[in-house]
Amino acid sequence: MLGSQDLSRRWYFAEGTTRAGFEEYICLLNPGNKPARTKLLYMLETGDNIEKTYDLAPARRFTVPVYHDVPAGHDVSCVIGSTEPVVAERPIYFDYSANCNGSHSAAGAKSPKTIWYFAEGCTRGGFDTYLCIMNPGEKYALAEIEYYMGNGTTGKKSAIPVKAQSRMTIAVHESEHGAGRRAGEEGDVSMRVRSKSDAGLIVERSMYFSYQPF
Repeated sequence: MLGSQDLSRRWYFAEGTTRAGFEEYICLLNPGNKPARTKLLYMLETGDNIEKTYDLAPARRFTVPVYHDVPAGHDVSCVIGSTEPVVAERPIYFDYSANCNGSHSAAGAKSPKTIWYFAEGCTRGGFDTYLCIMNPGEKYALAEIEYYMGNGTTGKKSAIPVKAQSRMTIAVHESEHGAGRRAGEEGDVSMRVRSKSDAGLIVERSMYFSYQPF
């Protein structure tokens, strides 16, 4: 994962969970010489919000265990607002299945956008791909997802309603709103997520896999 090249007073994370087998953390760095009062606003799949505030000392690393702030069993997005410029990352450690455990980490996004592209994605056997969609705004959003296959075909478009200040998860490897389980090059999937309203979104892609010995 690349490091952050900029500081910001606001960071967004679409992905996050307190489901069984997952441990999520928010890692915060205050490299400045002033204390930073930092608010974490968690947005759940239910539409409920949870707010926590932390004081970051100057020139200090601070770690927030998300599972201490959010009850178990939820998918959760997070908006971070700080009085001083900080850096934020989100590692998740997981035991996804009997043959799939490990971790992934991501830097935060600095602002919502109306369109997001993902070149990587896979729905071949052994691969589970998810799109995590966050609507941090105060208005309902409609997210249009289009799938592009490795064999040159274009998958169906799905229009997904996303409630205000909430998190939505799409299982790309399932067929209801995703591309469905596919073999060969047809199972190599890229994605475009576009807001059909003026509401900006934050979108992340998570993949869990059992691939050869990995």
